[in-house]
Amino acid sequence: MPSVFTIPEQAYAILNTMERNPRAAVIQAQLFDQDGAEPFWKAFLLGSALLAWERISESVQWLETAHTLAQQAEFPQLWQLHSLRALLLQRSLADSSTEIKAWTSLIDQYQQLNEMTEAARTAIYLARAWHSKRDPQAVQQVVDQWLPYLDNPQDRSDAAKLQRVLGAALVAKGEYLRTIPLLQAAIAWFDHDANLLEIAKCHVEQAWALISSEQLAEAQTLLDQAAVEFQTHDLPLQQAFVKLNQSALLQLRGDYAGALARCQQARELFNQVGRTIDVGSCEGSLGAIYQQIGHWDAAQAHYMLALAIFTEKSAQGRMLMLYLNLASIAILKHDISLAHYYIQSYEKAPLAAEHQLFKGSASRIKADIFYQEAAIDLAMETLYLAHDQFLQNGEYTRAAECRLEHTWIGLQHRHGQTIDQRLLEELVDQFASQPIHQWRALYGLARLAELQHQPSQALSYYEAASQCIFMLRRQLASEHLSSSLFTRAKQLYLDALVCALRLDNAASMLLLAEQQRALTIQRLLRHQLPTIAQGFEQTQLLQSIREISRSVQTQRHNAALKAQLQAQLADYVRMLGQLRHQQLPPELPEQQLEIKTIQANLQRSYGSHWTILSYCWVEHNLLIIGIDHQSIFYECIAITKEVEQLLRLACDPQSRNFAYRDGRLAPDRDDPRWSLQTTLGSLLIPKRVQQQLHADYRLYLVPSGVLHQLPWPALRIADKWLCEMAILQVVPSLTLFAPSPTVVSSKRIFLGGCTTFNHPYPNLDHVEAELDTIATDYPDDYTLDLQQQCQLATIKAMTNKCDYSIIHLATHASMRPIHGLIGHIAFTDGELWLSEIIHLNVAQALVILSTCDGAVAELLPGEENLSLAWAWIIAGAQGVLANLWPSRDGSLSSLLNTIHTTLRKGDDPALALALAHRQAIQREDLVLDWGGLVFTSQYYAAERD
Repeated sequence: MPSVFTIPEQAYAILNTMERNPRAAVIQAQLFDQDGAEPFWKAFLLGSALLAWERISESVQWLETAHTLAQQAEFPQLWQLHSLRALLLQRSLADSSTEIKAWTSLIDQYQQLNEMTEAARTAIYLARAWHSKRDPQAVQQVVDQWLPYLDNPQDRSDAAKLQRVLGAALVAKGEYLRTIPLLQAAIAWFDHDANLLEIAKCHVEQAWALISSEQLAEAQTLLDQAAVEFQTHDLPLQQAFVKLNQSALLQLRGDYAGALARCQQARELFNQVGRTIDVGSCEGSLGAIYQQIGHWDAAQAHYMLALAIFTEKSAQGRMLMLYLNLASIAILKHDISLAHYYIQSYEKAPLAAEHQLFKGSASRIKADIFYQEAAIDLAMETLYLAHDQFLQNGEYTRAAECRLEHTWIGLQHRHGQTIDQRLLEELVDQFASQPIHQWRALYGLARLAELQHQPSQALSYYEAASQCIFMLRRQLASEHLSSSLFTRAKQLYLDALVCALRLDNAASMLLLAEQQRALTIQRLLRHQLPTIAQGFEQTQLLQSIREISRSVQTQRHNAALKAQLQAQLADYVRMLGQLRHQQLPPELPEQQLEIKTIQANLQRSYGSHWTILSYCWVEHNLLIIGIDHQSIFYECIAITKEVEQLLRLACDPQSRNFAYRDGRLAPDRDDPRWSLQTTLGSLLIPKRVQQQLHADYRLYLVPSGVLHQLPWPALRIADKWLCEMAILQVVPSLTLFAPSPTVVSSKRIFLGGCTTFNHPYPNLDHVEAELDTIATDYPDDYTLDLQQQCQLATIKAMTNKCDYSIIHLATHASMRPIHGLIGHIAFTDGELWLSEIIHLNVAQALVILSTCDGAVAELLPGEENLSLAWAWIIAGAQGVLANLWPSRDGSLSSLLNTIHTTLRKGDDPALALALAHRQAIQREDLVLDWGGLVFTSQYYAAERD
């Protein structure tokens, strides 16, 4: 031991600074150089300051050095324990799993020295360790034992820290009424010491208590204040806790895009500082977000990840909620035996009895199980129990959910006889800031109004409920997530359309149909996604999917390969959904369906010679809503089994080789030629529209479901093809339908093709001739970028805004209706996948895909389609000319040459395609060669200066 043990004067200053400004303390410690000071002090002060600044991995070497030096220099045992405490704190923050025993041992050693105050200060970290395992009873015991030793003025800050840990533990236990006073008392102590960082940490705990009891506005204010403080001091761990709380708050408000972004940001920060157990919390939160969206598989995957982490860390308290969440998912997936398994796992857990917070959730899930088992009365009784338990915990929204579910059971099984309308109206008001619940209350009012024979009132409620779903979906940038959310409300959508039909209200039908149509493409067109480089995991997964997909093509009957592909695609869907929601969503402008504006603009361009036909499916009926220059009208067609068969034959890839080759439904049948196309044409085009058609008539088609796969040009009206009688254009959504932006026409044309490939595609021998013919016909004042062996890198460079007026690609493409995400376009040196196309920026260019399957789509509920054509539109294309069918090498050359000739004259793409179709008909080309080529665009009356 040194003859005289002294603490350097600078050390006191640095230790005091750490509490309030850890970054400044780090700078001071780096500059520490007091004459005669032991090397221990530099290491101890710098390591402790780095730890306070939450540079956890950087601090370890300094703290280990300090502890070693303290032992070697035979420092007083007290300071050896102090150095050990700092090292244990580093390990604790670095997610060590041995911290409980280590903290207990250290407390014992302080006690042996009769340093009870230091033992009590160390108990703060023991309490934190128990809280990280969600064991509130253990936290309470620690606080009760050691808080009295900090009952003097100089230790009040440490007492406040211990009280704050207890407050956080009580939140986890569901005792919110005890939490707030504890945290307010702690804030008062920290305020006396002007310790703003500790006050901010209390604000985070207060916010979590307020979020848990659904006091969202107050929670938001506290989180905003804490975020400013933690950003000012650059504290990554505290910022992560703020973001995780913000995610929970946004989820309650129904802002799932924002919730996903904040949760992922928190998870990234926790990963950076090595906080595995908090990463588990993020995984559980992601599961909860996906569960509310309705994406059950993704929710289950994240819950399982969280459960694995908590099991590894022996965090019994944290595991409880995961058991309940997984039971809930099992119910949603109709696996009642699995739900029972997870409920039993919850009930057997040692800490279940201590967690008042989870009792309401457990009863709520049991009620769902009883309902699935048709024990209706028992389900309703258990909902009452859950309701009371939630109220006891101050979880008023959860209690209201139970009342709403109780009401819905009454509507479905007791025909609304005992339903109190005022209760539903109260629930609508209570859920005003939570549309994920409000829509069901409004839907309940609509159903009740119909039972009371008040259809007009019912329609009003239906429209309000549909607006809630629209507001929830419109922020999502993933087709699969948007589709999952729509699926949750699909019956609402159908009931609303039926109600509008009964009232003969065409305008409401149109509003309801368009409100739930293709919202992801609308979201991405209004705010393009930032280009985010895929990580190693995503890149590896994508490569694996590519390889398996190619193997499936050659081994079509290999069930194991197909199952492996399906599983990896599910992972890819989840990854893409998270990649697209890594940043907070923008403030999107209000989206209005401006029918009168559309009518006025089209009338200015085409007089009365146009019609819009919007299609939607209502159970076994097809609703066709028309708009012309004077009115909105509709027809409702009953879809019989015979019509279903005709549609299948018209759209099925396996049928088109005979259905569109010689016009027979089968080689051995003697039906009239083209009877399929004639029958569908007469059904799908209303009679009043048929009577107006002529060669210059504009017909805008907004398909639904299987009609996206229908070759509209190859329908027939009497003895003529539809493309002879009208200029056709497919429109993704009427909400997007707008005048084409006025742009100065660039005379730069990109002509890209591939004849040979480095991967398993056959050579395309006619591509060079196709591109040469097109290039030769352009006059000298055009700049042609002709690339007959086009490289993938050339296309990917279009992420920067390009100035081509036309991008023409002649190559292979593949799009399977059941695996849309692996749709791609092949180039000489690789493949451009659908998820990569949307990050390009083609700046109003017309995209012409001289490929197979360019317009084929995977159809998801809610009209969320995955297709190469839509991907190019998201990338900024003015429109896309693409084929619904495979095409023979060179079979489109004449057609495409006509299109380019027409475009050079200044005509719009829809007209250019119509003229090309008509010339093909005059040449008596095979319908197979021209019938599948369609033009898709969200613009009308395209004009170029």
